[in-house]
Amino acid sequence: MALDAIVEAIGNVIIDYVFHRVFYWSGWVVLKVITFGRYPPPQSQPHNRDFVAVFFLILLGIGATIFWYL
Repeated sequence: MALDAIVEAIGNVIIDYVFHRVFYWSGWVVLKVITFGRYPPPQSQPHNRDFVAVFFLILLGIGATIFWYL
């Protein structure tokens, strides 16, 4: 039981790190280009970091789907 909690905690840390570090910065670049620099704002201003990360994840899924079917 304790081992399950440890594995779950490690998994959450890894997923959180990948999600908020890799996907956020990739989504940040894509959104800056698409919105001509209007969104997302600088990190000092509040904004939805999860939206930025999920946006790139969705684009990645769409791109993989298009690539798969071409």
